Amino acid sequence: MAKKDDNFDFDTESKAKPSFDLSFLKNLTKKQKETIITIAISVVALAVIIIVGVLLLGGGDAINGNNGNGDINIDFGPTTGVESDEISDMILSSVPNKTVYYVGENIDLSGLTLYIKMKNGSEIYERYDDRLSSFVVSGFNSSAPIDQQVVTVKYKKQSVSFTVKIKEMPVAEPSVQSITVNPLPKTEYKVGGSFIARTAKIVATFSDGSTQEIALNRSHLSNWAEAIQAPGTHEIKVVYFDGNGGYAETTFTITVAE
Repeated sequence: MAKKDDNFDFDTESKAKPSFDLSFLKNLTKKQKETIITIAISVVALAVIIIVGVLLLGGGDAINGNNGNGDINIDFGPTTGVESDEISDMILSSVPNKTVYYVGENIDLSGLTLYIKMKNGSEIYERYDDRLSSFVVSGFNSSAPIDQQVVTVKYKKQSVSFTVKIKEMPVAEPSVQSITVNPLPKTEYKVGGSFIARTAKIVATFSDGSTQEIALNRSHLSNWAEAIQAPGTHEIKVVYFDGNGGYAETTFTITVAE
């Protein structure tokens, strides 16, 4: 029988244990150590950013587990809200921002919010602004004026209603296009004299073709005070505002003597 050679070490278990010798770090230069530390910090920071991003985008329940192939599924929530068979009750939490329309306008449901009570007792709010493709509108017709028109909004087989008002489109008031002065006021004065209108009229022509006579008075004259103080011939500017944003002007001539 062969004799065991005492020069051989059969402690294979201890030999199999891995060992990590970090003594090489002592031989690194200061710059090499700084580089390694910088890389390590960057890796940790990147990992933190990725984790925070997933939590913010997907919420606390973002990670749903394995898909059967060893991959992780990330679920960012449903795109169409709750399912119809989960709804117990639904009411209108806030009406749309716009509830008064003019004839011919299209409906605008911006601001509409639904309060939904679920069969499991939970409560949620659904805004038209977030899920507009899931809302179906009926009853709106702006072809003619009406004080109260019922509009129905259907969401997930549930319906709510509210009223809107349809008004006639306001007709713009005609605006003044031009004016003349006929008959003229007194046109010959002494220096410092007072304006004498007599039977003078402003004849205004409007955008719809109509005309109107307005009694000419001192308030229509924009440069009278200067002109009446200087001998000679002067053009007096006449200005007329129609009250609807329209404006027109004309002139007539006076003679001032000393």
